[in-house]
Amino acid sequence: MNETSSAIVTNGERRRWWLAFWHAGAWTPTGLIRRAALVSFAFVLARAIGLQQFATVLNGTTGSVALGWQLSGFLGVLFVCLYLGAVLLAPVLLIASAFLALWQRFLQPRFSRA
Repeated sequence: MNETSSAIVTNGERRRWWLAFWHAGAWTPTGLIRRAALVSFAFVLARAIGLQQFATVLNGTTGSVALGWQLSGFLGVLFVCLYLGAVLLAPVLLIASAFLALWQRFLQPRFSRA
């Protein structure tokens, strides 16, 4: 087996990785951190492709005349939702993962002995 063939990733391997990512216990510290990272990555990607110009939908204007008001409105709402997810949801997920890790590490063994 040469290096070229080992670098090829099949669709089945991609699907397994994706399923493993989403099936990592949702209520575990690692699962919460992964979801916070995913929300943050989606927001950074939206900023990188320039969706922030469509946030002007909040004051009633369109981000792009060429795209039309329907698509501009949709992209504006999408960007605002991603922004709120990155600003509100991601920090809450990180704080929850820290509390959950502390609980599992220090307090849960005490209650399981009783």
